[in-house]
Amino acid sequence: IRSTILANLKNTFSNLFVNGVSLTDMTFKYDNDLWKNHNEWPTLNEMRSSGQRLFLFHDRTEFRSTEYGFMFRDDVMKENFWEGLGDCTARYQWNSDKVSFPNSYLSWSRLFFMNHFDSIVGTVGEGLLGGGINGWGRLYPRIKQCMNSNGSIKPNFISLDWVIQAEEALEVAKYLNFGGRIGSGQVCVNDSHCATEACNKMLSLCQCKECDVNLLGSISCLGCEADQYCAPVENNLNECLISAATISIAPTGMPVKKPTISPTANPSSASPTAMPVEATVSPTTSHP
Repeated sequence: IRSTILANLKNTFSNLFVNGVSLTDMTFKYDNDLWKNHNEWPTLNEMRSSGQRLFLFHDRTEFRSTEYGFMFRDDVMKENFWEGLGDCTARYQWNSDKVSFPNSYLSWSRLFFMNHFDSIVGTVGEGLLGGGINGWGRLYPRIKQCMNSNGSIKPNFISLDWVIQAEEALEVAKYLNFGGRIGSGQVCVNDSHCATEACNKMLSLCQCKECDVNLLGSISCLGCEADQYCAPVENNLNECLISAATISIAPTGMPVKKPTISPTANPSSASPTAMPVEATVSPTTSHP
């Protein structure tokens, strides 16, 4: 049966075309000459340029095929156990850091396939704690939990259930790839329901985590951009602010002059003042 399945797969990949290109020509082949001088996995742009932009993983050793780009998952990835959110433990290859392709000298980093499933009813919908199972307050802390137990490896793939509500999950993936601001605005009862570790208990909303403007640059304020700090404003709601010492705003039509600091001045002796970002953002579920 398995040999028949493999034959059918090969036939499908050879005869199914996308814009005139067969799937076989689109699969990633680690032993291709394009990658022989790579010390690590190629970048997304490199794979797109090469045309080898389709990854195919399987769970049967006999399905391995470098010709077709069929990669056995245990050669390439590590994966956490799929059921439940209480912990993040090994399913396979948890303590292996490098790929183990047969007859290959490659020592690329092993990819992390992260499962994030919950069997509890009511994990999606409006007004759920942390934004629901795929919200910032549930998914992002779980990613950190998995990283703490797998050697600080960020997930390369995140497998979700209840994808009918995955907007915030896409925001989390974007943050992991490009940085930016951790999302806030989800319903909460305590800090553990928030990716920012800060719940406004009066409003029952996740907010940015308060931090000291004097430490700006040496720490990252959860829920704010890299050049912002977090402080309480109206109704004790925390908002992301920017230090007046880092920007200057001129009247319309006037050039902005950069602040100058005397060589003899002691920056630490000045009391920093704060002004809101031009477009201050209160916590929302759609704009992390």
